[in-house]
Amino acid sequence: MIKASLITPESFKKEAQETTNTAKEVFKAELDFTSESIKTLEKIIEEGWKTPMGERAAREVSMSIFSLGSYLGETIIKNLGGKWQVNTTEENPVEKMLNTKIVDLGKIAEIYPFGKTFKRFVNGKEDSLDFFYRSLERISKGG
Repeated sequence: MIKASLITPESFKKEAQETTNTAKEVFKAELDFTSESIKTLEKIIEEGWKTPMGERAAREVSMSIFSLGSYLGETIIKNLGGKWQVNTTEENPVEKMLNTKIVDLGKIAEIYPFGKTFKRFVNGKEDSLDFFYRSLERISKGG
């Protein structure tokens, strides 16, 4: 289970970097914070977990969602801009994570990388992280 003390922008950066190491060791996959690496993130989810898995099961893998959501969010920030904003009113660590957002993304008011990653686990490929990222990319570039 995830700890509330991990829900900080500094922890997200550290966890995203750790995720690149884990991807290399466990999945023999290269995550390099590029837009193309989001496809690799999708493959890791497909290989590592049975999805769709439903909401209850997804809550049980909250640390994995934290790791992969941190990577997704940091890739968005590095390539498209924005900054993390943590929900300070939520006490439950999982809910706090899911309600953490990226703001200041130009035309996009706010996005929820952990919430989107959670949905990917719950609903499977219909909540593609790659499609999500590509959509953000198009909007941020004015397309």
